[in-house]
Amino acid sequence: MRPSIYLDHAATTPVRAEVREAMLPFLGEEAFGNPSSAHAYGRAARAALPKAVLAACRDHGVRRVLHMSALGASTGAPSEYLRTKGAGEQAVLAAADLDVTVFRPSVIFGPEDSFLNLFAMLARLMPVLLLACPQARFQPVYVRDVARVMVHALGESKSVGQAYDLCGPEVYTLRELVETVCRLTGRRRPVLGLPDSLAYLQALLLELAPGEPLMTRDNLRSMQVPSVCDCSLPFGFAPQELEALAPAWLAPSGPRQRYPVFRWRARR
Repeated sequence: MRPSIYLDHAATTPVRAEVREAMLPFLGEEAFGNPSSAHAYGRAARAALPKAVLAACRDHGVRRVLHMSALGASTGAPSEYLRTKGAGEQAVLAAADLDVTVFRPSVIFGPEDSFLNLFAMLARLMPVLLLACPQARFQPVYVRDVARVMVHALGESKSVGQAYDLCGPEVYTLRELVETVCRLTGRRRPVLGLPDSLAYLQALLLELAPGEPLMTRDNLRSMQVPSVCDCSLPFGFAPQELEALAPAWLAPSGPRQRYPVFRWRARR
C-alpha cells in the first residue's frame, strides 16, 4: 500500500481539473470563482484541503498520512494563515482511523525557495530595502533535511500520532536574514526597518498590486509569532547551516559576477 504524503502548496500551484472536482465538496465553487485569486484560494484550501485528503485516503484504502503544517500553527494564532494551518492540523490528528504524522517547520530554504531568493531579487532591483517586522525571528530549515525527516518517518512506527517541530541550527531576525543574503550576493544595500504603521501601509499597497502579493497584512500578523523552536530534528538528524549551503545558489558564479563579492569583503 502506497503512503499518502500531503504537502500544502495550494496557494501557488495551478489547480488541475481532477483536483478541482475532488475538492469542490469541501471548498465550494467560490474558492475557484476567480482564477487569478490564488491567495484567496490558498486560504480556503489550508482549512478544507486536509479534510479532502483524509476522505480520499479513506476512499482508496490509504492509511499512512504525512501532513505539513507550520511552526506556530494554532486556532488561537493572530493570523489567518496560522489559524487555518492549526485547524487543518487538528483535523488530521483527529483522524484516529489513519496513521498520521504532522510536521511543523520554520521557514524552509533551498535552491528554488521563495524566501532567500526573493530577498536576493529585491537586493538586485532596489538600492534600499524597506523591511517590515525586522525583528521577527526565524530558524530556517533546509528543504533536504525536511525531506529526510519525512521519508524516515514512513518507516518509524513511533512517529504515528506525533507532531514534530522542524528547525535549523541558527536563529535569525528577519533583518539578519536579509543582510546575510545581501552579503552572499555581494550587494551592499541599506536595510531599513519600518515602524508598524508604515509596515501595515506597505503590506496593504502590496496586496492591491496585480498578481500574487509579496507581502500581506496577514503576513505581518504571522510574524508576531516567533518561528523558532528549542528542539533538535527528530530521528537523530543533524540540521544543516544556512550559511554553509546558500552560497551554492546565491553567490555569483562567474568572474564578473564575483567581483562585487570581493569588493564587499574588502569593504570598498
